Amino acid sequence: MVESEDEVLAEATDEGSGHWRLANIIVAVTTILGVVAVLTVGARAQVLDTEEWTQLSAELLDDPEVQSAVATYLVEVVYTELDVQAGLTDLLPEDLQGLGAPLAGVLRAPLTDGVVLLLDSDQFQAAWAAANRNAHDTMVRILRDDFDGAVTTAGGAVALDLRPLVLDVAETLGLSGDRLEELPEDAGIIVVFESDELDAVQGYVRVLDFLAWFIFAVVVALYVLAVYLAEGRRVALLRRVGWSVILVGIVVLAARAIAVRALVDAIVDDPVARPSVESAMAIGTALIRQIGSSTLIYGVLIVLFTSLL
Repeated sequence: MVESEDEVLAEATDEGSGHWRLANIIVAVTTILGVVAVLTVGARAQVLDTEEWTQLSAELLDDPEVQSAVATYLVEVVYTELDVQAGLTDLLPEDLQGLGAPLAGVLRAPLTDGVVLLLDSDQFQAAWAAANRNAHDTMVRILRDDFDGAVTTAGGAVALDLRPLVLDVAETLGLSGDRLEELPEDAGIIVVFESDELDAVQGYVRVLDFLAWFIFAVVVALYVLAVYLAEGRRVALLRRVGWSVILVGIVVLAARAIAVRALVDAIVDDPVARPSVESAMAIGTALIRQIGSSTLIYGVLIVLFTSLL
């Protein structure tokens, strides 16, 4: 039995309509995956890319709010761990030793300002960048289980070591010798994670490494498949892909802003500390903001391009 021309056209139309619906479903699903892909790629680069980390640490230390917070922390460690009042009292003549306590209080503010000047100096920031680059490179090799016998984590921890700065602050106050020996070994050391957590962290890193590129590749492949399926209406479908990419960028930017606010609200109780934490969070998530903004721009370009076809 020979099909009529109308029957053939109807079948082709039904098939095309089915492909069009499927293509639109794929675009909708890919929009969700796109948000996950952007956030995953951004998180991977922010955490595991040494150059990104070095730039981030430099930007953090260059921020006045962060400088003030770090300086306040270092001075607080010295005042907490060492008996600054007793140390200053010992330095004063016997008839003036009663001034030790008020002098310790008076010196706190100018000492903090002096530490801020130290943190803001080009020499210190260059040394800070070099130290962060080396430390981060070592940390990433440890996390990826890609290190030789010269590096070990047994019985230790991955930490940010600010102890040299604490010692500088103490010496600026005139504390030295036996007084500095009283400073605990862990003073000024901020532990990122303990060595007994290493296996778990390495597992997270392997998952992050895989997901970052796998999900991105899946997103690109699905967008291409959707356009391919929309035969005869590919320009219209490509325009929808552009709107999908725009939506991904908007959601990523909104999610970042909401997450930063939620994290600041969750970890900050002292209103005085809020500006420094907000600055640190803003800088720490700057790469995700950049990727989200770039994604938004790419989507706009796709929509503009399809409007010219």
